[in-house]
Amino acid sequence: MGMGSVEVPGGAWFVSHAGADRAWAEWAAWQLVDAGFQVEAGGAGADRGGPHPG
Repeated sequence: MGMGSVEVPGGAWFVSHAGADRAWAEWAAWQLVDAGFQVEAGGAGADRGGPHPG
Protein backbone atom coordinates (compact mmCIF):
# COMPACT_ATOMS: atom_id res chain seq x y z
CA MET A 1 0.00 0.00 0.00
CA GLY A 2 1.27 3.51 -0.83
CA MET A 3 2.08 6.27 1.60
CA GLY A 4 -0.49 8.69 0.14
CA SER A 5 -0.67 10.68 -3.04
CA VAL A 6 2.16 12.95 -4.14
CA GLU A 7 1.24 15.55 -6.74
CA VAL A 8 3.80 16.09 -9.49
CA PRO A 9 3.85 19.66 -10.85
CA GLY A 10 2.36 19.54 -14.33
CA GLY A 11 0.74 16.13 -13.86
CA ALA A 12 1.92 12.56 -13.54
CA TRP A 13 5.28 10.94 -14.17
CA PHE A 14 5.41 9.42 -17.64
CA VAL A 15 7.24 6.10 -17.88
CA SER A 16 7.93 4.93 -21.42
CA HIS A 17 9.73 1.90 -22.78
CA ALA A 18 10.95 0.32 -25.96
CA GLY A 19 10.48 -3.35 -26.81
CA ALA A 20 12.37 -5.59 -24.41
CA ASP A 21 12.40 -2.93 -21.66
CA ARG A 22 8.67 -3.25 -20.97
CA ALA A 23 9.14 -5.31 -17.80
CA TRP A 24 11.59 -2.74 -16.37
CA ALA A 25 9.24 0.13 -17.22
CA GLU A 26 6.34 -1.65 -15.52
CA TRP A 27 8.50 -2.30 -12.46
CA ALA A 28 9.60 1.36 -12.31
CA ALA A 29 6.00 2.54 -12.68
CA TRP A 30 4.85 0.27 -9.84
CA GLN A 31 7.67 1.57 -7.61
CA LEU A 32 6.49 5.14 -8.24
CA VAL A 33 2.83 4.24 -7.64
CA ASP A 34 3.73 2.43 -4.41
CA ALA A 35 5.58 5.58 -3.31
CA GLY A 36 2.42 7.62 -3.89
CA PHE A 37 3.22 9.21 -7.26
CA GLN A 38 0.81 9.52 -10.18
CA VAL A 39 2.07 7.56 -13.19
CA GLU A 40 1.20 7.32 -16.87
CA ALA A 41 2.82 4.60 -18.94
CA GLY A 42 3.32 4.16 -22.65
CA GLY A 43 5.41 2.38 -25.24
CA ALA A 44 8.04 3.85 -27.50
CA GLY A 45 5.39 5.02 -29.98
CA ALA A 46 3.45 7.11 -27.45
CA ASP A 47 3.33 10.78 -28.40
CA ARG A 48 3.49 13.07 -25.35
CA GLY A 49 3.43 16.30 -27.34
CA GLY A 50 6.85 17.43 -26.15
CA PRO A 51 10.34 17.48 -27.58
CA HIS A 52 11.78 14.14 -28.68
CA PRO A 53 15.51 13.38 -28.54
CA GLY A 54 17.25 12.38 -31.73
